[in-house]
Amino acid sequence: MKHIYPTLLLLFLSIFSLSAEETDEAYSSALRHLKSTKDSAKVMSLAEKDIRSTGSMIPVKKLNQGRFFYLRCGDKLPTFEQYLSRYVQVLPITLYEMKKLRPNDVLILSYTHQHTDVSALIQAGAHLNTIAVAFGEKTNFVKRKLEEAFTNVVYTSSDSYFSQIAAAERIFAGDAKKPIRLLYGYPEQVGMSQDSLNKIDTLLSQVVSSGAAPGAHVLVARHGRVVYDRYVGTTAGDDPDSRPVEGDMIYDMASVTKVMATLPFVMKMYEEGKIKLTDRLGDVMPKFKGTNKENMVLADILTHRAGLKAWIPFYLQTLDSKTEPLSQYYRNIPTDGFSHKVVDGMYAIDSITDTIDAQMIASPVKNDKKYVYSDFAFFIFRQMSEQFYGLGLDSLVQKELYRPLGAWRSGYNPLKRFPNDIVVPSEKDTYWRHTTVQGYVHDMAAAFLDGVSGHAGLFSTADDMAKMSQMYLWGGVYGGERFLKKETIDLFSSCYYCNEGNYRGLGFDRPSFSNTVMGAKTFGHTGFTGTAIWIDPEADMVYIFLSNRTYQSMNNNILSSGGYRSSIQEICYKSIIDK
Repeated sequence: MKHIYPTLLLLFLSIFSLSAEETDEAYSSALRHLKSTKDSAKVMSLAEKDIRSTGSMIPVKKLNQGRFFYLRCGDKLPTFEQYLSRYVQVLPITLYEMKKLRPNDVLILSYTHQHTDVSALIQAGAHLNTIAVAFGEKTNFVKRKLEEAFTNVVYTSSDSYFSQIAAAERIFAGDAKKPIRLLYGYPEQVGMSQDSLNKIDTLLSQVVSSGAAPGAHVLVARHGRVVYDRYVGTTAGDDPDSRPVEGDMIYDMASVTKVMATLPFVMKMYEEGKIKLTDRLGDVMPKFKGTNKENMVLADILTHRAGLKAWIPFYLQTLDSKTEPLSQYYRNIPTDGFSHKVVDGMYAIDSITDTIDAQMIASPVKNDKKYVYSDFAFFIFRQMSEQFYGLGLDSLVQKELYRPLGAWRSGYNPLKRFPNDIVVPSEKDTYWRHTTVQGYVHDMAAAFLDGVSGHAGLFSTADDMAKMSQMYLWGGVYGGERFLKKETIDLFSSCYYCNEGNYRGLGFDRPSFSNTVMGAKTFGHTGFTGTAIWIDPEADMVYIFLSNRTYQSMNNNILSSGGYRSSIQEICYKSIIDK
């Protein structure tokens, strides 16, 4: 264990019995000692204790009713601004741009003690939904001034790195004792060892040095707090336009799409009585009546034992013997009858979607109830969701999931909302698209479907996947809003056909029967591009691994053969010290 000064340890042990004034002094003392003790976990706890707030808007409940803007008065607060954006998209604004605010927009003001003019803030305070945040030594004076002008005020005695994080947390997560959204901090705050978790750094470096992937990002959260969040490598290896990996970069999630985009709506349909697990497919979706799939039971489809074919490589049917696209199927620009964009400069024939659907419906089935992992299951559940809710899946996830969650970087077709330099490339395709696939879905079938499918097509970040995962872990609640019932998540994440030798959940992947790393109730999914999401209710832990292992080639299997994802996950479990 790292050396801890007795004074700092005493301060931490007595933290919950301190008055406001005593907390200020304890926090100041801890910050001074931090230079020699480096005991960040305890200082972070004191920073959260030091935060005060007034007003009913704090914490902010609804993230999808208006836009969020940030106005800085005084010194730059880079950490505060960074952590605000981890909760929701926040746009910078100046006093001269205040006219652009709409009634439902939220304005966040920061004020540091070096800035003595409060009038600018009061002028800005004319906007109804304003949260003022005061940092620094003159907090008490500023507090009085601000509370005269604003209803919602956050204030802290310091503008340190820790206070900036704690202030962002208070605005969006509320009191750290009972947060409504994820907190950020250090392993010792949640019963884990920093020294043990640091061993992940070595494995992450090996992921890059071994050639398993050009870059990777790992996030670990426990007890509702992100305690490990690091990334290594580059986006494209030695390529001239390669960039260092950054924490807000967007990845092609591949099959993680199944459980983070499509499955929530299957569970919602189940909750609302629109479907039952014992329903037969033909009774739910008339298009399957009279086919060899009409009697498939929904629970069997979800657990990959319904006999569906694993997949069909549709794209091969559109290539010549030299893997060049046939002209009858593609155009270089969108024209009548060719509007499905695969990548830049490649538009597929419109009838391809009907062809894919027809081949999927007509594909052979087996009736032996054996486990065969099939993408077709989530082709079907995408169509089922759209049938019942009357919206495309890409619109459904934005309206019902990602915007309310604050998962603002998640969604299908990211280049419609973000520049391509924050989306990591998936592959240098030499067998079909003949270009670098970046910002367009890597999966060949989803690429024909305008990038939107139930089995693939989702792009996301580690932060956003942590929010979705925490919603599952908190029994369907996040940000004070209920998305699903706990009992529904428990059912769908259970080993539904364990007694028949099938370890899968209903849509979710689960530990295999030979697993020796994960907890028995763990659920999640992996993705072909080198991603993985695992949620363990017993350990109260989320593990997220993102990479673009398919760059430069999807035939690169070093990530799997090296066992990197499971080895890192094993370190997470070994780092738990409060068992």
